[in-house]
Amino acid sequence: KWFRNTKFRQACAYAIDRDAIIKTIYSGHSEPEYGFVTRGNKKWFNPNTPQYPHDPAKALALLKEIGIEKRNGDDFLTDANGNKIEFVLNTNTGNGPREKTAMLIASDLGKLGMHVIYQPIEFNTLIDRLNNSYNYDCVLLGEGGSADPAFSLNVLKSSGFSHDWFPRQKSPSTAWEARIDDLMDAELKTLNYSERKKDYDEVQEIMGEQQPMIFTVVPVFFAAVRTDLGNVRVTALDYYHVTWNAEELYFKK
Repeated sequence: KWFRNTKFRQACAYAIDRDAIIKTIYSGHSEPEYGFVTRGNKKWFNPNTPQYPHDPAKALALLKEIGIEKRNGDDFLTDANGNKIEFVLNTNTGNGPREKTAMLIASDLGKLGMHVIYQPIEFNTLIDRLNNSYNYDCVLLGEGGSADPAFSLNVLKSSGFSHDWFPRQKSPSTAWEARIDDLMDAELKTLNYSERKKDYDEVQEIMGEQQPMIFTVVPVFFAAVRTDLGNVRVTALDYYHVTWNAEELYFKK
């Protein structure tokens, strides 16, 4: 019930200190991220996506609007029914930066008065919970970039297999999910870039407003190439940042 409330999700987004994650875990080599598309994807990125800079006071104000606050001198938050705000945060073991990030997030939410139980589990078990049993409260994982909106249909459409905040719906559970469905269908029906960009911009703004996925940081990638190597086209959209087009690379004479 808590996570189904937009203001609760927005409060969590405001509570996360992304700058601390950047400094502590990535030694400054990452950037705050607030939306479904990073600015590394210059063709599709929408700079008008809502942002959630670290603001614990704003987070507490939003929570108070939905009846969640500290009561009777307690140092923890409870909802209007007296339930303590307590939940489990999972991530996968074996990924150092992700485990450390999860610990920082748990600490940030704890400072608000939430009791976050950090519980790392084996990757395959985590994916089984995410895709099959749905036995989880919230999960920290990485989201890969997509070169084109069409590659994100499985995440963004309400019926999608990887629509992880409410997977494989027979019909959209909210008006905003229905709107995203319509926009993603519309952008598939035209080759006009301006029309597709307009639709996808709105999708990013809805995702930013609703926060079904709360984004944290995006790493900055570095690559080095020889000066006599030709046809180098660096991309952030592939793990092989400079060699994805290996068949086109050549040495200059």
